[in-house]
Amino acid sequence: MKHYDYYYFDFDGTLVDTWKSLIRPFQVAYGHFGYQLTPSDVLHFTHMAMVQSCLEVGITKEEDMLTLYQILSEEMKNEENLKKIEVFPEVSEVLATLKKNDKKIAVVSGNSVTHIGRVLKIIGLDQYFDFYVGGDSTKNPKPFADPLWKAMELSGNPLKGTCLYIGDSLQDPECAKNAGIDGFLLDRKNEYAKEKWPIIHNLKELLND
Repeated sequence: MKHYDYYYFDFDGTLVDTWKSLIRPFQVAYGHFGYQLTPSDVLHFTHMAMVQSCLEVGITKEEDMLTLYQILSEEMKNEENLKKIEVFPEVSEVLATLKKNDKKIAVVSGNSVTHIGRVLKIIGLDQYFDFYVGGDSTKNPKPFADPLWKAMELSGNPLKGTCLYIGDSLQDPECAKNAGIDGFLLDRKNEYAKEKWPIIHNLKELLND
């Protein structure tokens, strides 16, 4: 495994399992517009940018998207929902090892910077990260290159060959490709065996020599 100087991680499904915590917020937010989401629908939507999920159900007006985002953000602050977030087993060890080896670590996610920071502080992982790039940090979301370009800008514009992005949805390696850096698709459940992207099944693989 090649080692890098800058490790950019997706958030949901990569560092933390937030699906259970998002079911009610998504149901409330989309329910405001008359769309009844099942838990499976919510899982599907967590793998895409909010604007994409809005368009998929037919919410096309910018003001409606903004309203949905505001409702969703408020619901996600609920303590009962936050308590449902779980850290994947290997995450703490991987982050601690990377930090010990003087690697720069950041989150690049579609979530808001505020939400990312709040969750990481609650679960005790905020100490490992240099910064967060959220869906509110750039105009264009993943799979556009903008989020990773922003991360590289905040990193001091390092050489692209020193940067790696890891995420659990297909838009993550595509975002990495568009940004000109290496990317891994994290496939914990062997769902993407036929995909063309470089795949890992556990974050501990990042530490392999």
